Amino acid sequence: MVMGTDDVISINDVPMTTASRTWCDLATLTTSTDELIMAGDRLLYWKEPLADRAGLSAAIVGHGHRRGARLLSAAFPELVDRSESPRKTLIRLAIIADGLPRPHLNFDLRDASGRLIARGDLAYPEYRMLLDYEGEQHRLDRSQWNRDLTRFNDIQDVDWYSMRIGSEHPLPEVVARIRAALLRRGWRP
Repeated sequence: MVMGTDDVISINDVPMTTASRTWCDLATLTTSTDELIMAGDRLLYWKEPLADRAGLSAAIVGHGHRRGARLLSAAFPELVDRSESPRKTLIRLAIIADGLPRPHLNFDLRDASGRLIARGDLAYPEYRMLLDYEGEQHRLDRSQWNRDLTRFNDIQDVDWYSMRIGSEHPLPEVVARIRAALLRRGWRP
């Protein structure tokens, strides 16, 4: 890919490729669509975006038919701006790959009075089901742990199912458990 002036920015007088161009360059180094999606999700992350969909789309066009073009084309439609970690992206992708419904990301669960009870990483509101990825800080930080316990009880109090997913849970087992819970809660494939 020939570098154009639109591909280069300067930060503190140091020239570097744009985030969109760098994302396309990653496609030449990997054979994993999931890795590109994880990186792309981070670039679009709504709280601290490093790129936008238009910029990524233009970068793909500029990449042309070079190595990685098919990966970029496969990854781009799956990018979202609401995934808050690579593991959450992988969980979402595994769910979709298994043919389960697409979950809502960062869903605000409120009680009847409108009070925020929980913000679920992934959710199926139509099945009253929240999925949360629990990183190490949930286990190591005592105050976080106690907030999580209260939150879990609050979720149960409004008759929602809460699934907690840890970093050591293998994705096939996680997806099988999600499928079983969805089926129990009325989903039909």
